[in-house]
Amino acid sequence: MKNICFVIPTYNEKENIDKLVTKIFEIIPSAKILIVDDNSPDGTGDVVKKLQTKYSGLFLLTRQVKDGLGNAYKAGLKKALADFVECEAIFMMDADLSHHPDDIPAMLEASDKFDLVIGSAHLLSDGMSEYPFKRALLSRWANFYCRTIFGYRMRDWTNAFMAISASALKKINFDKLQAKEFAFLFSLRYLLLKNGSTFKEIPTIIRVRNAGVSKMAFSTILEAVIMPWEIRFKIPAEVIRFLISGGAATLTGFVALYSFTEFAGIWYLFSVVLAFVFSFIVSFSLHKFWTFDDCRTDKMHYQIAFYLLTTLTNLALNVLIVFLLVEVIGLWYMLAQFLAEAVIAVESFLIYKFAIFRAKRS
Repeated sequence: MKNICFVIPTYNEKENIDKLVTKIFEIIPSAKILIVDDNSPDGTGDVVKKLQTKYSGLFLLTRQVKDGLGNAYKAGLKKALADFVECEAIFMMDADLSHHPDDIPAMLEASDKFDLVIGSAHLLSDGMSEYPFKRALLSRWANFYCRTIFGYRMRDWTNAFMAISASALKKINFDKLQAKEFAFLFSLRYLLLKNGSTFKEIPTIIRVRNAGVSKMAFSTILEAVIMPWEIRFKIPAEVIRFLISGGAATLTGFVALYSFTEFAGIWYLFSVVLAFVFSFIVSFSLHKFWTFDDCRTDKMHYQIAFYLLTTLTNLALNVLIVFLLVEVIGLWYMLAQFLAEAVIAVESFLIYKFAIFRAKRS
């Protein structure tokens, strides 16, 4: 049997880790298991230390800061490649028993012929039968999203249950994997495929976690939406967040205008003013706290004033550009507006990034 290493990140998995480790060693006694624990307050690390007295192949990497599933996997994979040079394949899997160890033998067998083997929940009609409807729907949408953007015919991009050949992993530049959370999983898949790795998907059922609480957050979903564009088309995450924030602010303005006019019965010109205020608040807040990650509050009043001045200046610039393109050059007014929006978007991004929101990145 080939040399195998398991990399398993944990955070508050005290109730699951004993069962998982015991089962893996029953299946592959010679395996090495590296637990990457983010200093779990429930004592997961202590449980692993006790198990180490029983299993010589069990190792623990304790990280002092919990900064995302992706960063935990990255740290674990780097350590596994450096410390266990004899390992020919590295398994990745969750610690909550949603990935059943009984599926390991089939994946291990397939790893003899393929660089990447995935325990896929999307090859069987009941592959996600234990998942709540909303979670299963989110998973199916996320996989369709990844297939569309990345362009590979892989059914399951999001499941962490994978066996990867060590030689394929050594070709990966982990510095290119900037995803902190869940997006790390499909970013790693994409880089492996881009480097020519062969892959096979093994049907499996994703089970509801045995114990504990799911750690999926809204910020995780947002990163997953943005990351495929960044890694496939090299579009900076700030630019994508800028466009999303601007779109959200514009949509807010339209919704507010319609609501105030149609439902509140306010004169449409007053509604325009109110809609502008709502749109301005949403735009400023999203750009400050999300797009440019500027959490300072000490000079917010100056930032608001500068932001408002920029917004009003952009309005005047918009009118000027459209006037020149239509009256002087003779362009169609809709095309002129599109070009004006493009120029203003670039100008606004640069002003926001370098003049208004300049917080030090952590």
